[in-house]
Amino acid sequence: KPSSNIQAIARHYRYALLEKQCVRTKSTNILLGHQKEDLYENFFIRMIRGSGLKGLTSLEKKTSIGSINLIRPLLDFEKKNLIFISNYVFNFFVRDPSNQNVDFKRIKIRNIIGKFKNTGLDKAKLLLTLKNLKSSNEVIKFYTEQNKRSNIFYDKSHNKIFLNAVFFKQPYE
Repeated sequence: KPSSNIQAIARHYRYALLEKQCVRTKSTNILLGHQKEDLYENFFIRMIRGSGLKGLTSLEKKTSIGSINLIRPLLDFEKKNLIFISNYVFNFFVRDPSNQNVDFKRIKIRNIIGKFKNTGLDKAKLLLTLKNLKSSNEVIKFYTEQNKRSNIFYDKSHNKIFLNAVFFKQPYE
């Protein structure tokens, strides 16, 4: 039994089991129950780790592990909506007891987020911040890709990649 990083290790094994099941059943998609509060928690966990722009906005609606798509259709919904959907569709909702364990960083952050409302940083403002960061990240990705397409060339005859830049008198290998 691990003594540290327990939640990360458990998440790794959960995803490995889900991926194995997808391969066995020839499925390509996994729907996950991440919701809006998970976005907030993830943002603060990554901020504490010193993540950059990409890391701060990393919980996407669709990502992949190998050939398996991880889809998070509930990111725009609050946890209470997830509980309602689970109870309505499956007739039950499982409460994870580790979600009450304040020894875990995620739970500490969850408790701090709950106190932010008293300071003026409510969840709507936090969501706006996340959307603004995500938009900034998309702009950077767009211009980076555009720059790569415009300034990097592959010369088949010499089997080399060239960077075409204004400050070089000739293409740079």
